[in-house]
Amino acid sequence: MNFKRIIPVLFYLIAIAVSIKSFREPDLWWQIRTGEWIMEHHEVPKQDIFSYTMTGTEWINIKWGFEVLIAFIADHLGPESVFILQAIVNCLLVFFLLKLSLLFFRQKFREEDFRNRNAFLFSGTLAFLLLITASEYRMVGRPEMISHLMTVIFLYLFEKNRRSATKEIFLLIPLQLLWANLHEAFGIGIVLLLIYTASAWIEDVLNKDRKTGAKRISLISLAAIASVVINPYGLKLMLRPFNIMSQVYVNKYTTELFDFTAGAWWRKEAYIGLLVSIVSILVILVGKWREKNKSTGTKRILGVLNNAYLICILAFLFLGMSAYRNLVFLSLVCFPVFHLTLFMGFKKWPDKTKSFEKISLWCAVTFLLLFYAGIVSGRYYSLTNSRDRFGLEVLSVNNPAGAADYILQHHLKNKKCFSDYLTSSYLLWKLQPEFKTYIDLRDLDIYTPEFFNGFLHDVNSPPAFHQLDSLRHFEYAVLFRPQFDVLHSYLYNDSVYALTYLDAVAAVYEKTDDFSRGDIFTPVKQVGPGAFANAVNKILNPFYTGYHYAAVENDYIAANYYLNVGRLDLARKRAQAIIQQGSKNYKGNELLGQVYFRSAMGEMPDSVKSNLLVSAEESYRSSLESNAVYAPALLGLGAVHFAQKNYAAAIKDFSRCLAINEDNYQAHLSIAQCYRELMSISSSRRDEYRKDLLSHFLKANALNPGNPMVEANIGFIYFQMNDCDHVGEFLNRVSGDKSLSAEDQLAVQNCLRQCGY
Repeated sequence: MNFKRIIPVLFYLIAIAVSIKSFREPDLWWQIRTGEWIMEHHEVPKQDIFSYTMTGTEWINIKWGFEVLIAFIADHLGPESVFILQAIVNCLLVFFLLKLSLLFFRQKFREEDFRNRNAFLFSGTLAFLLLITASEYRMVGRPEMISHLMTVIFLYLFEKNRRSATKEIFLLIPLQLLWANLHEAFGIGIVLLLIYTASAWIEDVLNKDRKTGAKRISLISLAAIASVVINPYGLKLMLRPFNIMSQVYVNKYTTELFDFTAGAWWRKEAYIGLLVSIVSILVILVGKWREKNKSTGTKRILGVLNNAYLICILAFLFLGMSAYRNLVFLSLVCFPVFHLTLFMGFKKWPDKTKSFEKISLWCAVTFLLLFYAGIVSGRYYSLTNSRDRFGLEVLSVNNPAGAADYILQHHLKNKKCFSDYLTSSYLLWKLQPEFKTYIDLRDLDIYTPEFFNGFLHDVNSPPAFHQLDSLRHFEYAVLFRPQFDVLHSYLYNDSVYALTYLDAVAAVYEKTDDFSRGDIFTPVKQVGPGAFANAVNKILNPFYTGYHYAAVENDYIAANYYLNVGRLDLARKRAQAIIQQGSKNYKGNELLGQVYFRSAMGEMPDSVKSNLLVSAEESYRSSLESNAVYAPALLGLGAVHFAQKNYAAAIKDFSRCLAINEDNYQAHLSIAQCYRELMSISSSRRDEYRKDLLSHFLKANALNPGNPMVEANIGFIYFQMNDCDHVGEFLNRVSGDKSLSAEDQLAVQNCLRQCGY
């Protein structure tokens, strides 16, 4: 069996498999819509054309080239097939990463030292699987795939030219031009050009007897950077990379932009990225230091540090730590060095026994086949708790297809709609050209931070939304069902708006008198893949079956919605239906516990309240009897004990919840409230409770940074501890925040003033 050919083929097969996913990224809808508009009008829009709030605002849309590509694919093969482009890019990534690895190996070893060694294939397999594990979370059809590919190609061309001058280096000029018209991260190419140019000149100075081609690299870099102006926006694009970087620091509305200070950043991708980068940095430094060099002192240190690839890794380490989504770049750049490192570790094994040669290759093939099977069967995604699913499909459990159909059927698309940014992109595509958005996922390219903050304030403050409605005169609203609980509750119970459509993804509220106060929850619309997409799915997995819509927990979803809007009667019916079904009765009992608990929180005699709390406790305990590690039931049980002022029992319940998931944000907040109450009861243990209170508030803030109430509470606790340095750190951030009550705002100012701020 020729493993030399089988293993690379499996690399490509896995690269394709991780690309074939269900369509869940809402950004792609407005990008397809933009590409369609460009093809229809034969021009690139320079002003906002899709919203009624920012109409005419300047729009520098760098991704226009990518948008045309996916619009063409969507129009001919169906929108779910845009992931074919991701598969092509992934295959090119594998190709250039392997070529980049070979450059490093040929520099380090003679040809016979590695090409015929099984350790080369085995170490490559391990490095590749680690890379895929660290990168597949961003292989979801987004335009950043272009920047991933261009980064690797740039590094390959630079490293190849550095070892032996080649005419291929001139390809950097058209590639940089192409990059600047496909994705906004084209500035990475400029940074790479500057790094390798500077490194060439430094090497020229340190090694005067060796020609580095610094002048040629400089001219190529200047030409490549100058080529950026060849785009629909001209010179304006030259400054765009700086604007993009500033947006990353300002735009913290999505978890993908969280930096390393946020708890959400610390996931498997971050740990892998840090591991491979640290190992790669150390290997390069040690290797450079051991090189035979007559220089001593400062000159030798400069020679060691003047390694363009090392500087690139450090630059991408900074980039990855600045935003979670950028960690892919770090893993890609470190791949060849990490591959080399693993090879050096395994290289000695075959010398001791020939049996390892056979075992290593069989192991490599086995690992790759198991990984492939895990991807196409969906097992990998379930084990990693991923939102992705294998198979080209537009899942209506991720997209508001039902709400869009309702709007079409009731002739609403021409009317003014308040839509959130999670539903608006699909509606923009489906209801074109009449539908206009209030806000969408073009983010800070169109909308100012003030507009975003205003939107977040409006959806969390019924009086603010009411005032906004009086100015904008909305005729209906579409809201993403799993979020915006405050606004859902307000619109459902408002005397002007009425709920007219509801499914697992979205709710539609209209200004109408024609509505039902009954249970109108509708199962999501079933949408199957197109013929081409289904053929691709079957080729990669002959046993592939489409999404099983019967598995959607409609009763559970509906019950949670009705609980949020205060329809406890409808929530109770849905909860009882779950209990009767039997398979998920722990969820039904937990929901029933919520019904009893929320009823108890209303105005009623103490005896009735006490009985309802007992019923809630019994329901939560019944849930835990069926599933002892069901966190929502533990949270509910803790809430009951808190309401009964049994704070010790509540802390025990919340602690059990944290033992299941130490990153449970609500559990940290709830246990903090328990310690706050205990502080007012026991003066002897006040300092001890204050430390526990602070600890849980800090953990909650790390998991979900930026919550004004949490940061204000942390500042108040530090004030009580006479720690004015930390008081300033937290309270200065929330000073003047409109989401705080007038009483809290006054307390913030008093604390700051007494601390000398």
